[in-house]
Amino acid sequence: MLTSHLKPAFIAFSGVDDPQTIGDLRALSEQYPIEWGVLVHPDRSGPPFADPALLERLRSAGVRLSAHLCGPLAAAVVKGRPTEFEVAGFSRVQINHMQGRADGGVVARASRYAACQGVRAVLKCSGAFPPDGRVDWLHHLSPGKGVRPRWLPQVYNTHPFCGVSGGIDLHNVIELLSARLIVAMGVPFWIDIETGVRTDGLLDVDKCAAVCAAVYG
Repeated sequence: MLTSHLKPAFIAFSGVDDPQTIGDLRALSEQYPIEWGVLVHPDRSGPPFADPALLERLRSAGVRLSAHLCGPLAAAVVKGRPTEFEVAGFSRVQINHMQGRADGGVVARASRYAACQGVRAVLKCSGAFPPDGRVDWLHHLSPGKGVRPRWLPQVYNTHPFCGVSGGIDLHNVIELLSARLIVAMGVPFWIDIETGVRTDGLLDVDKCAAVCAAVYG
C-alpha cells in the first residue's frame, strides 16, 4: 500500500566536493528538482568543502547551486563587512554564522548582502520558524553531524520559504515527509541533506538519486 507524503519544492544536497561528479549532478538535476549546496570556507578545501577550482567549474555547470558561507566569510556578512566571495552562478547564499535564532540586525545584513548580488539569503534557526520574510529559514541543529531533531517546527502559509535538515537519509525521508513534518496545504518548503548522502566522507550521487526516487517517484 502506497503512503502519501509531502513533496518538497526541491531537495538540497549539501557538500559538493568532487569535480568528477559534475556530470552526474547535471544528469540528476535534469530528472529531479535539486539544489546543490557548496560549502565555502577560506581556510578549508577538503571534503565537504569546495576548493576554488571546483567552485569555478560549478559556476558554469548549469545546475541550481547554493553557496554555504562558513567561518570568516559568514562572520563578515553578519557584521556587515565586505567579503571577496563572488555569488555569481549561485541561486541562494546560506550564512552559516551560528546556531540558534538570528536577531533583526543579522537578518538585515544577511538579506542586504544577498540582495546586492541578486540572490536570496538563507539563515538557520533552532526553534520555530521566524515570520521575517527578508530571508529563507532552515531549521538546523547540528553542523554536518547528522543529528535527527526530536521536534520540528510547523510550516504555515504565514511563514517565508522554510526548510528542514538533520539526520535525513533514504531510510527515514518518507517517514519525515508523511508523519513528522507538518506543512500547511500548498505551502512550499525544502529539505536539506548532507551526512545522509555521503560515503566515506564524500558526496555519493547514487545515494542522492535514491533519495530523489523515493521522494518524487
